[in-house]
Amino acid sequence: MTPVLIGPRTQEQLDSLLFRGDLTLGDDLLDRIHDIGPPGTDLSAAGNYADEPPSLTDKQLRRR
Repeated sequence: MTPVLIGPRTQEQLDSLLFRGDLTLGDDLLDRIHDIGPPGTDLSAAGNYADEPPSLTDKQLRRR
């Protein structure tokens, strides 16, 4: 099986796609997003892990 890699081919394409850091999401919106899919959630059927790092389970540590 051969994987398909999708992405920019030039530095200019990469630069145009990179996040510029001028967007800030408020806590209320982040809470709504995390209610749908908390950080670190594995949506695959095989993702069955018993231990999760505190940086994913402790809400205060997610927004450092």
